[in-house]
Amino acid sequence: MFVFVFLAIWMRRSNTMTGAQWITYRFGDGKGARLSHIIVVTFAVISVIGFIAYLFQGIGKFCTSILPWDLTLTLSEMTISSEKMYALIICILTTLYTIKGDMYSVVATEVAQFVIMTISALMVAYIGYTSVTSDQINAVIPEGWANLWFGWNLELDWSATPYPAVNEKIKSDGFEWFGLLFMMMLFKGVFASLAGPVPSCDMQRVLSTQKPSDAARMSALTIAVMYIPRYLMVAAFGVIGLVYLGPELNAMGANIDFEKVLPLAISKYIPIGLKGLLLAGLLAAFMGTFSAFVNAAPAYVVNDIYKKYINPKASNEKYIRISIWASIILVAMGIIFGLNGGSLNKITLWITSALYGGYAAANVLKWIWWRFSGYGYFYGMLFGLIGSTIKLFVFPDIVDIYFFPIILVFSTIGCIIGTYIKPLENREAVKEFYKTTRPWGLWSPIRREVMTEDPNFKMNRDFSRDTFNVLVGIV
Repeated sequence: MFVFVFLAIWMRRSNTMTGAQWITYRFGDGKGARLSHIIVVTFAVISVIGFIAYLFQGIGKFCTSILPWDLTLTLSEMTISSEKMYALIICILTTLYTIKGDMYSVVATEVAQFVIMTISALMVAYIGYTSVTSDQINAVIPEGWANLWFGWNLELDWSATPYPAVNEKIKSDGFEWFGLLFMMMLFKGVFASLAGPVPSCDMQRVLSTQKPSDAARMSALTIAVMYIPRYLMVAAFGVIGLVYLGPELNAMGANIDFEKVLPLAISKYIPIGLKGLLLAGLLAAFMGTFSAFVNAAPAYVVNDIYKKYINPKASNEKYIRISIWASIILVAMGIIFGLNGGSLNKITLWITSALYGGYAAANVLKWIWWRFSGYGYFYGMLFGLIGSTIKLFVFPDIVDIYFFPIILVFSTIGCIIGTYIKPLENREAVKEFYKTTRPWGLWSPIRREVMTEDPNFKMNRDFSRDTFNVLVGIV
């Protein structure tokens, strides 16, 4: 909603191609801006590797549960499980079609995949709605589960239900203090949203629209066309899993794995025909997401590292070759992390909570504070990356979202230290950013200078309206 209401419009006014180029537009081309440029490329590449690892883990679990073949491979003393073999095959095939296909073929494929995925999601929602009754749900849930409101603790006792192991699962995942978890999710959501899209495919979508108003419309349309079918399907699998998957989940004992609910429900309770369509739809969803990340990262490596700092006069053919090799190397790194990663839940929470905690502070301040400099951005992002890395390796068993405020404060300290370490350089670039983007916030000194030079300039007075619209949109 933050992006839809105002951030997409501000961002698209830059007329840049990538998130890293946008940093140069915001901070100019001094040393601080170059450091900011490098750190945002670093963040983009790290986040892409993390997402590839997450996708690798997910597609392996999905395929093992739903496809009939055992692909376990034994090489001398090393055994590669069927789960990892499925993931390797599908990731390699998706990478090949992504890097060898031209723009039209990739886009046409993704449009076809989206149509299949949406039809599948709506059909699964219908099956869930018609095959499960409220009496069946009430028979398998603990007292208080249907209550929308909650306190600090969930206070749900699953021991008298078909799923007694859920009590321990909630504790081991760190979700027992649900009130605190919800507050942290809301706190993180506001700051991460106000920071704007991360410098990957999310930002590329905004920057590739034809004009600022289209960027806002695209952001609104994304919610309708992607989220509504997706979560109708998720809700359907939720109720199907609750009512019908008791024997399978209980057979897992203390190692109950909710990540298996989706493929188990498909393999056992979705009729033949639709099962094939749904398998195609979900594989399409995977391939579309995977190819988006494979396309986004090389743009940073080629445009923002190789072309900018190493070989600015190379031929287009050479840039394409570098892009292909960058795709292959990044996918290989993501797969290596995926082979050695923990659960999907842990990877997801680290990316969306700890890593974003280091992203949020610098990227909120870049919009609203005139004095914020390239050095401030660099040190804020650097402190954030250091904080999220410490969380990953030193405190792996603490839920990442509880660390979000700590990393946010640590990153904010880096922002302030970096901002005041040197005087503001490239003041003219900051004025140009303010004139073209027209953000609201703490811009008084720059605004006075701009209005002295251009008396016809009109400041942005839409803060109250934008805030109201965001609140309405969230509800």
